[in-house]
Amino acid sequence: MRVGSGTALVTASRLDYEGERDHSAADNRVLNARVQLPIGTRWSLALVTDVGDNPRADNPGSLTLAELNANRDTVPVLNRNRNAGKAVTQVQTGATLRRSMTNGGEAALTIFGLTRDLKNPITTTYIDLDRVDYGARASVTYPLSVGALTHRLTAGFDFQRQRDDRKNFNYLNTPGDSAKPDTVRALDQLEHVTEIGPFVQSALELSPTTTLTAGVRYDWVKFGVQDHLILTTPTDTNPDDSGARLMHAFSGSLGIATNPSNNLTLYGNIGSSFETPTTTELANSATGTGGFNPDLKPQQAWNYEIGARGSLGQRVGFTLAVFDADVRDALIPYEIEAPRFYYRNAGSTRHRGVELSADVSLVPGVSVKAVWTYADYRYRSYSFTTDTVVHTLDGRALPGIPQHWLNLMVRAQPAAFRGAWVEVQQSYSSGYFVSDTLSTRADPWWATNVRVGWEGKAGSMRLAPFLGINNAFNHLYVSSVVINAARDRFYEPAPGRNVYVGLSVGAGR
Repeated sequence: MRVGSGTALVTASRLDYEGERDHSAADNRVLNARVQLPIGTRWSLALVTDVGDNPRADNPGSLTLAELNANRDTVPVLNRNRNAGKAVTQVQTGATLRRSMTNGGEAALTIFGLTRDLKNPITTTYIDLDRVDYGARASVTYPLSVGALTHRLTAGFDFQRQRDDRKNFNYLNTPGDSAKPDTVRALDQLEHVTEIGPFVQSALELSPTTTLTAGVRYDWVKFGVQDHLILTTPTDTNPDDSGARLMHAFSGSLGIATNPSNNLTLYGNIGSSFETPTTTELANSATGTGGFNPDLKPQQAWNYEIGARGSLGQRVGFTLAVFDADVRDALIPYEIEAPRFYYRNAGSTRHRGVELSADVSLVPGVSVKAVWTYADYRYRSYSFTTDTVVHTLDGRALPGIPQHWLNLMVRAQPAAFRGAWVEVQQSYSSGYFVSDTLSTRADPWWATNVRVGWEGKAGSMRLAPFLGINNAFNHLYVSSVVINAARDRFYEPAPGRNVYVGLSVGAGR
């Protein structure tokens, strides 16, 4: 809708369902607001606010193979008794002030903030987390010719500050009162993260059809923790686990793109990346102590990609990408006692693959879209010891990654349908390991979704009713797994055949 000389968009949604499995109900409420306002001739202001309230998101947990075969809708007893799940309220907002320059340059300043209130009972611990996060991003893009070559230089910085007030409580374990947390804290700490990231990016036009891009960034991330649970009694000692971790690194990228014809773009990129653990990953220590895991390191990688995108005539569009990533100190999840995840670093991994997509217009109003991914992700150097057993995984495929993934979509909305449309979606996944050390694999699966709808007007209102059938052939399969799960609880079954209806209503023009 119009707001003076600007525009505004407000959307609200609610998803409330019981879920396919026992103890899998959820209630999700979202409010989004967007405002775009021009300020004078060269200034503009964009405002964004999102409010999410999820008072209920039950967690039915993962199953063993025996439980899956006996009753795929069941829920482990502890998940039900402890009311495993989460309730979360999050509010985030941001504003971007932008100014265009007469020479084609641009300056932008973004500020943002969010609050998050999380109550997360899991089977081993009741987690209470309050988060405040805020930050800013500033950048300037300026035309800066290199001889006769067109060149644009962008410089800027990111700043972010996060504060987590984390408390964990054990359960009372009294008959009939299993879900009630004890008032005695198992963990109580205040966590701070400060991130500063200056960056420079360059785009140089070597010719009218070829552009060379380059960039460099420095990330400085400091984690600090203040332990509020320091006890010394005749029967218990809980030392001060306060401390700090500093992680920092340079990363860069270099790429080239060329257009040998109007219908074809060829490109190649090489770059490095830097990813720190999250505060949750650092706080979850297998030793059970507070503070941050002193041994967990950031994950770094060198990434390589070559590809092409273009069209064949008016009816066929395509993309092709071949990629390789060499990852050092990869962050690997594992469980000791479900569902608490812990993390350790692998020495190195290699991720290789191919991504291919096509968009074909068969006849007017009928199109086919297909996406296929081939992924070969393997450990190059990784070993660890469980009890007295040494596991060496060099050359082994990473768990949880299907080697083949295919998604096919056929949509028909010819003019003769008078606004009606139909879509058929077919997905396929090959099997994959579910654990670093076991030979157990998840089976390949496929699923078919069907949707029908209509788009039109009723008076001044735009209406779009629709009906969908997920897993139309009621295929029983496992849609996801818990990697390295404790007690062999790897499997999270997908819902069977289910039907949904919806209606989108908008103001007409």
